[in-house]
Amino acid sequence: AYSLNHQTITPIDYYGQSFLKDVEVYDPGNFDDWDKRAPSEIAHFFETHKCNILLIKGFGVVAYHRNLLKMVKKVAILENACRLLSIKNINE
Repeated sequence: AYSLNHQTITPIDYYGQSFLKDVEVYDPGNFDDWDKRAPSEIAHFFETHKCNILLIKGFGVVAYHRNLLKMVKKVAILENACRLLSIKNINE
């Protein structure tokens, strides 16, 4: 939900800053034909960016890694970072 109102996720927690730095939120635009565009746009994103995790606005996370445990760890760290940022926004 945090990605709906932000273009970049900048973690404020230790693990988020250590493992993720900033995560760009990809805006797919029109969802009417997203199912047809997704395979090529996701592949293009990973080809043109030096990262292995993609947060898609209104859709979810796409990630890859040679080590499944490391990939799951990064996704969990991203989820926790978004949760903490959401809580911070509520309290401000």
